[in-house]
Amino acid sequence: MKKKVKPTSVRFDNELLDELDQRCDKLGCSRNDFIKNSVDFAISQYSDFDFGDDDVEEVQQQEPIVEEIRLFNCNSGKMYENDKDIGDCADYHLDHGKVFDNNGKQIGIIDSKPKITLISD
Repeated sequence: MKKKVKPTSVRFDNELLDELDQRCDKLGCSRNDFIKNSVDFAISQYSDFDFGDDDVEEVQQQEPIVEEIRLFNCNSGKMYENDKDIGDCADYHLDHGKVFDNNGKQIGIIDSKPKITLISD
């Protein structure tokens, strides 16, 4: 018994569509076959479909770019990096624990470690 199917539509940018067409031409399959099997694999983590991965050229291993994680703290309207006052909190954008500069570039994360101040009598 054949499974019922429903038509759908997807939009790809031109570059991705060109890559898809090249892969389909190489494999001798339709866009529909490739996309359907790709989605099936993404969902089930298994597929008998030959995606043509075996003959893909090895990509040279590049050293990962490791950047130091900058920690920030916003306290009493002031922004601090490593306890150094770097300006007003209003000069930065905070979103989900991330700190962004005025250009929208992520520059670090909020330091979530609690600060303890000892006060002596």
